[in-house]
Amino acid sequence: MIENNLKRIRLLEEKAFLRYKQIVREEKMEVEGKLENFIRTVKRKTKVPKADYKEKGEFPIIDQSTDFIGGYTNEKEASYNDVRMIVGGEHTRILKYINFPFACGADGTQLVKPEHPNISVAYLYFELISCNLANYHYARHFKF
Repeated sequence: MIENNLKRIRLLEEKAFLRYKQIVREEKMEVEGKLENFIRTVKRKTKVPKADYKEKGEFPIIDQSTDFIGGYTNEKEASYNDVRMIVGGEHTRILKYINFPFACGADGTQLVKPEHPNISVAYLYFELISCNLANYHYARHFKF
C-alpha cells in the first residue's frame, strides 16, 4: 500500500511539474538573474539527531533521506511553524516542499525560502527541481 501511495505521489508531482512548465511557457514568466539572488536560507533551530527519531510524535522530522518523513519528535524548540519552505539535502540533493509544521533532522540540510515576496515557495521549488545539478559525490552541493 505504501509503495502504491509513493508511486501516486511521484505521478502527481510529475503532473504538477508539467503543468508548472506549461504555465511558465504560456505566461512567458521570465526572471533573469542568479538563483542565489532569489533565495534565502532560514536560520536553523535545534536539529534532531537520528538516534532520537521516534515512530510517532507531534512533529514530523524532515531530513535529507529519500523518505519524505524520517521520523517524529515532540521537541517544540526544534519545530518550524512558519510552514512554507524547502528542505534541501546538501549531500543527497533531495528537495522537499514543506507546508506543515515540522522539525529538521540531522546535519546536511538547508532550509530555503524565496527572497522576494512575489515568488511563491511552490514556484521556487519547481524551479529548483528543474535544475540539473551534477553529483559531486560526497560534497556540500548547496554551494553550487
